Amino acid sequence: MGYPEMILSRLTLLTLLAGACSPTEDSSAQDVDSSASRVPKVLLIGIDGVRPDSLAAAETPNLDRLSRAGAINSQAQTCAHTVSGPSWMSILTGVWPNKHGVNDNTFEGIDSANFPHFLARAESIRADLRTVSITQWSPLMDKAVPGADFSSAPDSGAAVTIAAVDELSNNNPDLVFLHFDGADHAGHASGYGPEFPEYIESIENVDGEIGKVVAALNARATITEENWLILVTTDHGGTGTSHGQDIPLHRTVFL
Repeated sequence: MGYPEMILSRLTLLTLLAGACSPTEDSSAQDVDSSASRVPKVLLIGIDGVRPDSLAAAETPNLDRLSRAGAINSQAQTCAHTVSGPSWMSILTGVWPNKHGVNDNTFEGIDSANFPHFLARAESIRADLRTVSITQWSPLMDKAVPGADFSSAPDSGAAVTIAAVDELSNNNPDLVFLHFDGADHAGHASGYGPEFPEYIESIENVDGEIGKVVAALNARATITEENWLILVTTDHGGTGTSHGQDIPLHRTVFL
């Protein structure tokens, strides 16, 4: 099974519709029964342009806590044309560019009718679900994930967090997609890789934002009645100050 199919077509929809066990749950039969009785929900966090080796080099206590409670794959492979448009669409639809039709950042040729993003697919099955998309890169809101019950395109990672915390604190979302763009900006400005301090700092900053989001999730008044699956991934890596090639340091991503 390929990376996009693994991340969404199976994992997200099965969790949503069948109530799969959260990665923070113990594997005992008692806990599985308890998990199945709670309301399944999904939080997908996308961090743009993060190489797995740089993630490992950064101080990321919040992401480390999530991976220790669940699992991490640092050798997943994104699509061959390693730019954000086709890479994010593969993640969000569960199919490769030859099906969803996005081959660059213009999103021309997108086939949303046959290969909708996971929020739309979930709502087509259960219209009562509340779907949320908060993306720092505005084309994701406008072109990749249109039609969410709540959507916004803040201009900073901190603003993404503020909107996400507000949603988790004051509403009842079922599927949430967040996108942070700061690490990719730093990669283009200073360089992708663990040898670039600005790039590492940007990853650590995003980790801090994710910590605030997870804290808000855990503070929900209904958290004991909910079974949240939290997924964190990226769309591509990079070398120098660019990406887009079909090479390991551009294609290798984490989940």
